[in-house]
Amino acid sequence: MVASPASAAEFSYSYFSGTVFASGIFTTTDTTTLVDGREAYTVTGMTGARDGIAIAGLNATYPGAAGGSDQYLFATGVPVTEFGIGFDYVNGLSGNIFNGVFNNIAQLGEYYGNTGTGLDAQLGPQNFTLTQVVTTPAVPEPATWMMMILGLAGVGGVVRSRRRTLRHARV
Repeated sequence: MVASPASAAEFSYSYFSGTVFASGIFTTTDTTTLVDGREAYTVTGMTGARDGIAIAGLNATYPGAAGGSDQYLFATGVPVTEFGIGFDYVNGLSGNIFNGVFNNIAQLGEYYGNTGTGLDAQLGPQNFTLTQVVTTPAVPEPATWMMMILGLAGVGGVVRSRRRTLRHARV
């Protein structure tokens, strides 16, 4: 029986630009991967809302700024790559938060729609916040619990056997 513990890191996010406002939680792996020389978390889930429309979950195939979304999140510096984080809304449309160049300035952008061609928001650094809020401790899998129970039962059996041996040795 081999089990790997489930664990995750969570980051709250919010961004605004003009009339666009979004906020929620990114759930990521708890370990990082080296991406373009920087430590990145892989986003495994996303919740929240944009202008009152709930986010239904991730969409890695969303066209984004440069093809599909890579779903990487950086805890420091610019939080996403040019491929960004793609996601779906409950209304059937999709979105993407990505790093792009607008008016010759590198900054975050957001697509809203299904084609990845309708830039809806340019987000300067002051318009995007990202905060790590929770690192969920590992949750033991059923196999781990079974091994622990068997181990405790084995220790109990050894202790009981030794008591019997000591009692018979005194007689």
